[in-house]
Amino acid sequence: MGLIVHAPNVHVGGGLSLLRDILRVRPSPIRWAQLDARAKHAVETLTPTHVQYVDRRLTSRLEAERRLAREASDKDDILCFNGLPPLFDVAGRVLVYIQNRLLVTNEALGSYPLPVQARIGLERIWFRRRANPSYIYLVQTPSMAEAVSRCLGSNTNIRIAPFSDPPEPVSSASPTLKRFDYVYVATGEAHKNHALLLAAWTRLAASDCYPSLALTVGADRYPALCREIDDAASRHKLAVTNLGHLTTQEVSAVYRNAGALIYPSLLESFGLPLIEAMRQGLPILASERDYVRDVVVPAETFDPLSALSIARAVLRHRSKPQPTLSVSTAAEFLADLGR
Repeated sequence: MGLIVHAPNVHVGGGLSLLRDILRVRPSPIRWAQLDARAKHAVETLTPTHVQYVDRRLTSRLEAERRLAREASDKDDILCFNGLPPLFDVAGRVLVYIQNRLLVTNEALGSYPLPVQARIGLERIWFRRRANPSYIYLVQTPSMAEAVSRCLGSNTNIRIAPFSDPPEPVSSASPTLKRFDYVYVATGEAHKNHALLLAAWTRLAASDCYPSLALTVGADRYPALCREIDDAASRHKLAVTNLGHLTTQEVSAVYRNAGALIYPSLLESFGLPLIEAMRQGLPILASERDYVRDVVVPAETFDPLSALSIARAVLRHRSKPQPTLSVSTAAEFLADLGR
Protein backbone atom coordinates (compact mmCIF):
# COMPACT_ATOMS: atom_id res chain seq x y z
CA MET A 1 0.00 0.00 0.00
CA GLY A 2 2.82 2.41 0.74
CA LEU A 3 5.55 3.55 3.07
CA ILE A 4 5.06 4.14 6.79
CA VAL A 5 7.70 6.35 8.42
CA HIS A 6 8.01 5.68 12.14
CA ALA A 7 10.26 8.34 13.67
CA PRO A 8 9.49 9.12 17.31
CA ASN A 9 12.49 10.63 19.13
CA VAL A 10 13.93 12.08 15.90
CA HIS A 11 13.85 15.81 16.58
CA VAL A 12 17.37 17.31 16.51
CA GLY A 13 20.69 17.16 14.72
CA GLY A 14 21.53 15.05 11.73
CA GLY A 15 18.55 12.75 12.21
CA LEU A 16 16.14 15.65 11.84
CA SER A 17 18.00 16.93 8.76
CA LEU A 18 17.73 13.52 7.08
CA LEU A 19 14.07 13.19 8.05
CA ARG A 20 13.37 16.55 6.41
CA ASP A 21 15.13 15.33 3.26
CA ILE A 22 12.79 12.30 3.14
CA LEU A 23 9.68 14.37 3.75
CA ARG A 24 10.62 16.77 0.92
CA VAL A 25 10.61 14.03 -1.73
CA ARG A 26 7.87 14.54 -4.35
CA PRO A 27 5.85 12.64 -5.28
CA SER A 28 5.91 11.23 -1.78
CA PRO A 29 5.67 7.45 -1.29
CA ILE A 30 4.68 7.99 2.36
CA ARG A 31 1.08 7.12 3.19
CA TRP A 32 1.36 7.66 6.93
CA ALA A 33 3.96 8.85 9.45
CA GLN A 34 4.50 8.95 13.19
CA LEU A 35 6.82 11.83 14.06
CA ASP A 36 8.19 13.36 17.24
CA ALA A 37 6.07 16.24 18.49
CA ARG A 38 9.25 18.20 19.27
CA ALA A 39 10.05 18.19 15.53
CA LYS A 40 6.65 19.53 14.48
CA HIS A 41 7.88 23.09 13.93
CA ALA A 42 10.58 21.80 11.58
CA VAL A 43 8.56 19.28 9.55
CA GLU A 44 4.87 20.22 9.51
CA THR A 45 5.14 22.18 6.24
CA LEU A 46 6.84 19.21 4.55
CA THR A 47 4.43 16.39 5.38
CA PRO A 48 2.15 15.53 2.43
CA THR A 49 0.44 12.63 4.22
CA HIS A 50 -1.39 11.78 7.42
CA VAL A 51 0.85 12.44 10.41
CA GLN A 52 0.50 11.36 14.02
CA TYR A 53 2.71 13.36 16.38
CA VAL A 54 4.16 11.49 19.35
CA ASP A 55 5.25 13.29 22.51
CA ARG A 56 8.11 12.22 24.75
CA ARG A 57 6.00 10.55 27.45
CA LEU A 58 6.48 6.80 27.79
CA THR A 59 2.72 6.23 27.46
CA SER A 60 2.68 8.18 24.18
CA ARG A 61 5.63 6.19 22.82
CA LEU A 62 3.95 2.89 23.77
CA GLU A 63 0.70 3.94 22.11
CA ALA A 64 2.66 4.82 18.95
CA GLU A 65 4.10 1.30 18.91
CA ARG A 66 0.63 -0.23 19.38
CA ARG A 67 -0.76 2.01 16.62
CA LEU A 68 1.99 0.86 14.28
CA ALA A 69 1.16 -2.79 14.99
CA ARG A 70 -2.57 -2.16 14.43
CA GLU A 71 -2.41 -0.12 11.24
CA ALA A 72 0.49 -1.59 9.25
CA SER A 73 -0.53 -4.05 6.57
CA ASP A 74 1.41 -6.82 4.89
CA LYS A 75 1.69 -4.60 1.79
CA ASP A 76 3.44 -1.78 3.68
CA ASP A 77 7.10 -0.95 4.04
CA ILE A 78 7.76 0.26 7.59
CA LEU A 79 10.79 2.54 7.87
CA CYS A 80 11.77 2.69 11.56
CA PHE A 81 13.75 5.89 11.29
CA ASN A 82 14.35 6.09 15.04
CA GLY A 83 16.80 3.17 14.87
CA LEU A 84 14.70 0.77 16.95
CA PRO A 85 12.76 -2.20 15.60
CA PRO A 86 9.00 -2.30 16.32
CA LEU A 87 8.22 -3.12 19.93
CA PHE A 88 5.31 -5.33 18.83
CA ASP A 89 4.98 -7.69 15.89
CA VAL A 90 3.86 -5.89 12.72
CA ALA A 91 2.77 -6.92 9.25
CA GLY A 92 4.78 -5.70 6.28
CA ARG A 93 8.46 -5.34 5.47
CA VAL A 94 10.43 -3.71 8.30
CA LEU A 95 13.47 -1.53 7.59
CA VAL A 96 15.38 -0.27 10.63
CA TYR A 97 17.48 2.81 9.85
CA ILE A 98 20.16 2.98 12.56
CA GLN A 99 21.55 6.44 13.32
CA ASN A 100 22.89 5.97 16.84
CA ARG A 101 26.14 4.04 17.27
CA LEU A 102 25.51 3.80 21.02
CA LEU A 103 22.66 1.37 20.32
CA VAL A 104 24.92 -1.25 18.76
CA THR A 105 28.05 -0.94 20.92
CA ASN A 106 28.89 -1.47 24.58
CA GLU A 107 30.37 2.01 24.83
CA ALA A 108 30.53 3.16 28.48
CA LEU A 109 27.81 5.67 29.36
CA GLY A 110 29.29 7.14 32.54
CA SER A 111 29.84 10.59 30.99
CA TYR A 112 26.14 10.97 30.17
CA PRO A 113 23.44 12.25 32.56
CA LEU A 114 21.64 9.50 34.46
CA PRO A 115 18.36 9.86 32.52
CA VAL A 116 20.29 9.47 29.26
CA GLN A 117 22.13 6.42 30.61
CA ALA A 118 18.81 4.85 31.58
CA ARG A 119 17.24 5.61 28.19
CA ILE A 120 20.15 4.26 26.16
CA GLY A 121 20.41 1.19 28.39
CA LEU A 122 16.73 0.45 27.83
CA GLU A 123 17.02 1.06 24.08
CA ARG A 124 20.00 -1.31 23.84
CA ILE A 125 17.89 -4.07 25.41
CA TRP A 126 14.99 -3.19 23.10
CA PHE A 127 17.24 -3.21 20.02
CA ARG A 128 18.72 -6.63 20.76
CA ARG A 129 15.61 -8.43 22.04
CA ARG A 130 13.39 -7.23 19.21
CA ALA A 131 15.93 -8.09 16.52
CA ASN A 132 14.47 -10.21 13.75
CA PRO A 133 16.27 -12.04 10.91
CA SER A 134 13.54 -10.93 8.49
CA TYR A 135 14.22 -7.23 9.15
CA ILE A 136 16.48 -5.15 6.94
CA TYR A 137 18.95 -3.01 8.89
CA LEU A 138 20.00 0.14 7.06
CA VAL A 139 23.21 1.94 8.03
CA GLN A 140 25.15 4.86 6.62
CA THR A 141 28.76 3.66 6.64
CA PRO A 142 30.87 0.48 6.42
CA SER A 143 32.06 0.88 10.02
CA MET A 144 28.43 1.01 11.22
CA ALA A 145 27.70 -2.12 9.20
CA GLU A 146 30.52 -3.87 11.05
CA ALA A 147 29.20 -2.64 14.40
CA VAL A 148 25.68 -3.93 13.68
CA SER A 149 27.08 -7.25 12.48
CA ARG A 150 29.06 -7.65 15.71
CA CYS A 151 25.96 -6.78 17.72
CA LEU A 152 23.35 -8.93 15.96
CA GLY A 153 25.43 -11.54 14.14
CA SER A 154 27.01 -11.97 10.74
CA ASN A 155 23.79 -13.31 9.16
CA THR A 156 21.93 -10.05 9.77
CA ASN A 157 20.55 -8.44 6.60
CA ILE A 158 22.51 -5.16 6.61
CA ARG A 159 22.51 -2.64 3.79
CA ILE A 160 24.71 0.44 3.56
CA ALA A 161 22.41 3.23 2.41
CA PRO A 162 23.80 6.72 3.06
CA PHE A 163 21.89 9.73 1.79
CA SER A 164 21.90 13.47 2.29
CA ASP A 165 20.38 16.06 -0.02
CA PRO A 166 22.37 19.16 -1.01
CA PRO A 167 21.52 22.16 1.17
CA GLU A 168 18.57 24.33 0.34
CA PRO A 169 19.39 27.71 -1.23
CA VAL A 170 20.26 30.20 1.49
CA SER A 171 17.83 33.07 1.80
CA SER A 172 19.20 36.56 1.35
CA ALA A 173 17.60 37.29 4.70
CA SER A 174 19.94 34.85 6.44
CA PRO A 175 22.24 36.59 8.89
CA THR A 176 25.68 37.64 7.69
CA LEU A 177 28.11 36.18 10.18
CA LYS A 178 31.67 37.20 10.80
CA ARG A 179 34.31 34.83 9.53
CA PHE A 180 35.48 32.17 11.97
CA ASP A 181 38.71 30.24 11.66
CA TYR A 182 36.94 27.03 12.72
CA VAL A 183 33.39 25.85 13.26
CA TYR A 184 32.09 22.81 15.10
CA VAL A 185 28.47 22.04 14.18
CA ALA A 186 27.24 19.71 16.91
CA THR A 187 24.72 19.35 19.68
CA GLY A 188 25.90 19.00 23.27
CA GLU A 189 25.89 15.27 24.00
CA ALA A 190 28.90 13.94 25.88
CA HIS A 191 30.31 12.05 22.89
CA LYS A 192 30.52 15.32 20.93
CA ASN A 193 33.56 16.00 23.12
CA HIS A 194 33.26 19.76 23.65
CA ALA A 195 35.24 19.58 26.91
CA LEU A 196 38.39 18.32 25.17
CA LEU A 197 37.94 20.83 22.38
CA LEU A 198 37.83 23.67 24.92
CA ALA A 199 40.89 22.20 26.65
CA ALA A 200 42.71 22.22 23.29
CA TRP A 201 41.76 25.86 22.71
CA THR A 202 43.08 26.65 26.21
CA ARG A 203 46.39 24.99 25.29
CA LEU A 204 46.55 27.06 22.12
CA ALA A 205 45.96 30.24 24.10
CA ALA A 206 48.77 29.29 26.47
CA SER A 207 51.08 29.22 23.44
CA ASP A 208 49.80 32.65 22.32
CA CYS A 209 47.61 31.25 19.55
CA TYR A 210 44.00 32.44 19.51
CA PRO A 211 42.08 31.00 16.52
CA SER A 212 38.38 31.86 16.44
CA LEU A 213 35.92 29.02 16.92
CA ALA A 214 32.15 28.92 16.44
CA LEU A 215 30.02 26.37 18.32
CA THR A 216 26.33 25.53 17.94
CA VAL A 217 25.17 24.32 21.36
CA GLY A 218 21.59 25.22 22.32
CA ALA A 219 21.20 26.71 25.80
CA ASP A 220 17.70 25.27 26.19
CA ARG A 221 18.89 21.65 26.03
CA TYR A 222 22.46 21.99 27.31
CA PRO A 223 22.58 24.87 29.81
CA ALA A 224 25.48 23.43 31.83
CA LEU A 225 27.68 23.00 28.76
CA CYS A 226 26.84 26.52 27.56
CA ARG A 227 27.96 27.88 30.93
CA GLU A 228 31.15 25.83 30.65
CA ILE A 229 31.83 27.29 27.19
CA ASP A 230 31.23 30.85 28.38
CA ASP A 231 33.38 30.37 31.51
CA ALA A 232 36.30 28.89 29.55
CA ALA A 233 36.17 31.66 26.95
CA SER A 234 36.11 34.34 29.64
CA ARG A 235 38.73 32.80 31.93
CA HIS A 236 41.29 32.09 29.21
CA LYS A 237 40.33 34.90 26.82
CA LEU A 238 39.51 32.38 24.09
CA ALA A 239 38.05 33.49 20.76
CA VAL A 240 35.15 31.06 21.15
CA THR A 241 31.60 32.04 20.21
CA ASN A 242 28.61 29.84 20.92
CA LEU A 243 25.98 30.68 18.31
CA GLY A 244 23.38 28.44 19.95
CA HIS A 245 20.99 26.18 18.09
CA LEU A 246 20.84 27.12 14.39
CA THR A 247 18.39 26.45 11.59
CA THR A 248 19.55 24.63 8.47
CA GLN A 249 19.93 27.91 6.58
CA GLU A 250 21.87 29.46 9.45
CA VAL A 251 24.24 26.47 9.52
CA SER A 252 24.86 26.92 5.79
CA ALA A 253 25.68 30.58 6.43
CA VAL A 254 28.17 29.60 9.14
CA TYR A 255 29.90 27.16 6.79
CA ARG A 256 30.23 29.90 4.18
CA ASN A 257 31.86 32.15 6.76
CA ALA A 258 34.26 29.63 8.30
CA GLY A 259 37.79 28.70 7.37
CA ALA A 260 37.53 25.01 8.34
CA LEU A 261 35.43 22.44 10.16
CA ILE A 262 36.86 20.89 13.31
CA TYR A 263 35.15 17.68 14.40
CA PRO A 264 36.36 16.04 17.64
CA SER A 265 33.35 13.75 18.14
CA LEU A 266 34.22 10.40 19.69
CA LEU A 267 31.66 8.36 17.77
CA GLU A 268 29.08 8.84 15.04
CA SER A 269 26.92 6.67 12.85
CA PHE A 270 27.39 9.10 9.94
CA GLY A 271 28.73 12.55 10.91
CA LEU A 272 26.50 14.65 8.65
CA PRO A 273 28.46 17.91 9.24
CA LEU A 274 31.45 16.21 7.64
CA ILE A 275 29.42 15.76 4.45
CA GLU A 276 28.06 19.30 4.66
CA ALA A 277 31.52 20.82 5.12
CA MET A 278 32.96 18.76 2.27
CA ARG A 279 30.21 20.02 -0.04
CA GLN A 280 31.08 23.58 1.00
CA GLY A 281 34.75 22.94 0.17
CA LEU A 282 35.93 23.43 3.75
CA PRO A 283 39.12 21.78 5.03
CA ILE A 284 38.26 19.26 7.76
CA LEU A 285 40.19 18.59 10.96
CA ALA A 286 38.68 15.50 12.57
CA SER A 287 39.10 12.61 14.95
CA GLU A 288 41.13 9.71 13.63
CA ARG A 289 38.12 7.43 13.73
CA ASP A 290 36.62 4.99 11.26
CA TYR A 291 33.41 7.00 10.88
CA VAL A 292 35.43 9.97 9.58
CA ARG A 293 37.37 7.97 6.98
CA ASP A 294 34.11 6.35 5.86
CA VAL A 295 32.89 9.62 4.37
CA VAL A 296 35.70 12.20 3.94
CA VAL A 297 39.45 12.61 3.60
CA PRO A 298 40.36 15.07 6.36
CA ALA A 299 43.11 17.64 6.02
CA GLU A 300 44.33 16.86 9.54
CA THR A 301 43.43 14.22 12.11
CA PHE A 302 44.01 13.91 15.83
CA ASP A 303 43.42 11.72 18.86
CA PRO A 304 40.06 13.01 20.15
CA LEU A 305 40.95 11.87 23.68
CA SER A 306 43.96 14.21 23.79
CA ALA A 307 43.65 17.99 24.02
CA LEU A 308 47.33 18.19 23.07
CA SER A 309 46.73 16.18 19.90
CA ILE A 310 43.80 18.41 18.91
CA ALA A 311 45.86 21.54 19.54
CA ARG A 312 48.77 20.19 17.51
CA ALA A 313 46.46 19.44 14.58
CA VAL A 314 45.23 23.04 14.64
CA LEU A 315 48.82 24.31 14.69
CA ARG A 316 49.73 22.08 11.74
CA HIS A 317 46.71 23.34 9.84
CA ARG A 318 47.79 26.90 10.56
CA SER A 319 51.33 26.09 9.36
CA LYS A 320 52.70 26.51 12.87
CA PRO A 321 53.68 22.95 13.79
CA GLN A 322 55.37 22.40 17.10
CA PRO A 323 59.03 21.34 16.85
CA THR A 324 59.74 17.71 17.58
CA LEU A 325 62.30 16.51 20.11
CA SER A 326 65.95 16.33 19.19
CA VAL A 327 67.09 12.78 19.95
CA SER A 328 70.71 12.30 21.04
CA THR A 329 72.89 9.24 20.65
CA ALA A 330 73.77 7.08 23.64
CA ALA A 331 77.30 8.54 23.64
CA GLU A 332 75.91 12.10 23.73
CA PHE A 333 73.52 11.12 26.50
CA LEU A 334 76.36 9.78 28.66
CA ALA A 335 78.52 12.76 27.88
CA ASP A 336 75.75 15.10 29.02
CA LEU A 337 75.52 13.26 32.33
CA GLY A 338 79.05 14.34 33.15
CA ARG A 339 78.38 18.03 32.67
